[in-house]
Amino acid sequence: MTLGILIIFDNPSATYIGGQEVTGHAAVDVVKEKKIYGIAVEFRGETQVHVGGEGRTRELYFLEKNLLQDTRQVLFRGSHFYPFSFVLPRSLPSSFEDASYGHVRYTVKVYVLGKWRKKLESTISRFTIVTPLDLNSIRVQEPLTLVKHGYTTRWLCWRSKTQILMGKLPCTRFVPGQEAEVMVGFKNPTAKCMPVICEFVKKVVFFTDSVRAESKTVRTVLERHVLGSAQKSYAAWNTRFRVPDLPPSCLEHCKYIDVAYFIEIIANTDMVLSAPIVVGTVPVRGSGAGPGPGPRAAPGAAAPASSAPGPGLGLGLGLGPGPAPGPGPAPAGSLAGFVLGPGVAAGAAPGAAPGAAAGAGPRAEVTSPAGGERSRPPLAAAAAAPPPAAAPAPAAAPAATPAPTPAVAPAAEDIRPSAPREPASSDAEEEEDDQIFTVRWKF
Repeated sequence: MTLGILIIFDNPSATYIGGQEVTGHAAVDVVKEKKIYGIAVEFRGETQVHVGGEGRTRELYFLEKNLLQDTRQVLFRGSHFYPFSFVLPRSLPSSFEDASYGHVRYTVKVYVLGKWRKKLESTISRFTIVTPLDLNSIRVQEPLTLVKHGYTTRWLCWRSKTQILMGKLPCTRFVPGQEAEVMVGFKNPTAKCMPVICEFVKKVVFFTDSVRAESKTVRTVLERHVLGSAQKSYAAWNTRFRVPDLPPSCLEHCKYIDVAYFIEIIANTDMVLSAPIVVGTVPVRGSGAGPGPGPRAAPGAAAPASSAPGPGLGLGLGLGPGPAPGPGPAPAGSLAGFVLGPGVAAGAAPGAAPGAAAGAGPRAEVTSPAGGERSRPPLAAAAAAPPPAAAPAPAAAPAATPAPTPAVAPAAEDIRPSAPREPASSDAEEEEDDQIFTVRWKF
């Protein structure tokens, strides 16, 4: 080979947005002098989709050819440089690559022409287009809360048990490098141990406009966290996903490829929560472009339990600020703590003594009141307060009158939490408990 061609972009990253100018130069290395008839450059942007069989579609965004050298000449040994430039159209989709079903690709091709315009040598190089997506212009529901109910039947008395899977995302708009926080809660009153998994998923749909319109959906799990499991208990977890370098959602200006991202929470095949999230290029104002604050907790790590009993309302869900899954306080509204009645830990057998912990499997955590201090019952506070001082006897009284004796409050140790609530004995009571659980979970 007597010729070698190298394409060099003036932008080292070779990344552009629509409307910018692509500039660079072609370096032609000649080993032995060669007679040529011209040097040409070709700029191309296109989408190609192939979904098996005849399902093939192509969309061309631009194709431009220019002659960098159109006269016959002899190239002597050494390096020869030819500059090029091209202004991109404004409405272009972001670059996208899938090895199996299609791509959105932008290329620059340089070739040397011989006699009769025959291509003697050529090379091709890709560059990247990123279409800006401002997350501040997108309206979404934040925070996003999802609920899923499941039912199991007890054959002996034909009564169903309700399983409830809940998830909350404080934010659903991200740029690459940020962290998505996910809070998960699961109520499983059955004896079957059910694991809970949280996944960060990318779904790509490829379309064709052939005579027989076809489509293909590709689901890719970008990251998976096994949170834990629940058996006859209530459990809660906090986890985070770091958003990698991804193309923006929707792939704007492309008719044949659609990209979407989801956080999926899975308890079993019938209980799946799917929360859509948006990946853009311009972060939400006030959120910052970096990862979220605080250390990243290990997936599925349980929060440390607190010794203070919670409020014990209905099914006993204390949803105040609970302990964080890692060092440092948890953010407000954290679901890392559950309270199952006064002083009863999650997972304890029905009728167990107050404060009994769960046996096997993950525990639902017990939260403290806000501020991290135990709240005292009114009577216990009165007992702990110092007694009032005795009133002095009047000076003019003929006889010393004994000072009034202050009322003695019950001792603090006599104040015991009420007994844990007995399991519901009827369908109506169990349905009422589920309603309280659902209402209490609406944060």
